[in-house]
Amino acid sequence: MRFLVSLAAGLLASTSLAGADDLPGDPVAGLDFARGLCIECHVIEPDQETLPDIGAPTFQELADEPSVTAIGLRFLLQKPHDRMPDLLLTPQQTDDVISYILTLKPR
Repeated sequence: MRFLVSLAAGLLASTSLAGADDLPGDPVAGLDFARGLCIECHVIEPDQETLPDIGAPTFQELADEPSVTAIGLRFLLQKPHDRMPDLLLTPQQTDDVISYILTLKPR
């Protein structure tokens, strides 16, 4: 498992990300964090097998929305809504998850 996390982190880090310099955090750390917490309700990676439909959008669906921005994602992560639990992410964790989602945006 650690090998897969390291491999994915290396692939993400070596990939040319559009606007990567403008990201608020570290997308590799965001993916790692999402694998530990967000994966319980969300499909977080494009090649992930789909979870039972509980109404949670995939990270790709969020990224595909043209109106989704870092500011909007920050609001979603800091304010509980619908069935999403009241998460207490650190500012760094928030920045990292936002950065990962933004790397999924279509170019």
